[in-house]
Amino acid sequence: IWTGEREEDILRSQQYARFRGNFMEFFIITDETPIARGSLTVEGDIAYIGHFEALPEKEEAVTKLFMELERIAKEKGATTIITPRSDIMSLGLQIDGFDLPQTWRTPHNPDYYQEYFEKNGYRKKEDLLTFIMDKDTELEHFDDLDNIIIRNFNTEDLENEIGIFNQLNNAIFSSHENFTARTLEEDTMIIGAMMPY
Repeated sequence: IWTGEREEDILRSQQYARFRGNFMEFFIITDETPIARGSLTVEGDIAYIGHFEALPEKEEAVTKLFMELERIAKEKGATTIITPRSDIMSLGLQIDGFDLPQTWRTPHNPDYYQEYFEKNGYRKKEDLLTFIMDKDTELEHFDDLDNIIIRNFNTEDLENEIGIFNQLNNAIFSSHENFTARTLEEDTMIIGAMMPY
C-alpha cells in the first residue's frame, strides 16, 4: 500500500517545512506491520495533514491517527485543519477517475480514502480538476489570444527560468485561499529537486 512518495521526497518535504520555520512531523500506526501514516504541518494557526496512506478496512486505526494529529495541531495553536496537503504543491484527494493512471503532482489514492476522511469529520471544500494533456494536445482555447507563447522550460538558463516561474506562480496563485508566496530560494530548492540530473 505504501505507494506514495519516495523516502527522499518525504524527507525533502520535512526539510522544506522547517526551512519555512514550520512544524512538521510524521506519524505511523502499526500493529506488527504498518497500518496507516500521515504527516502534520503547522503554519501559524493552520495545520495540514498530508502524506496520508492507510490499508483498507482499518477505520479504528485511521481514527486514532487523525485524533492524534488533531490533538497535536491544537497543541501547536492551529484552529483550522486542511487535508490532505503534503506540501504547497501536493494537495487534494482523488474522488473520481480511478481508471486513469497517476499523473505528476496529482493525488492518486484508493477510492476508500474519501470514506476515511468523511467518517472522521472532514468535508470537501472545493473541487480540483486535472486536465490530461501531452505534447501533442492542441490548446484550442489559446487560439484567440495575442502574444501568447508556449515553450519548454529552458534548463540551460535555469536561474532565469526559476525567476520567471517564481514570479508567475506567486502572481497566479496569490488570490487562492491559504496560498503562501514562495521565495526565489524556495523555488530554487523545489525545482532543483525535480531536475533529472
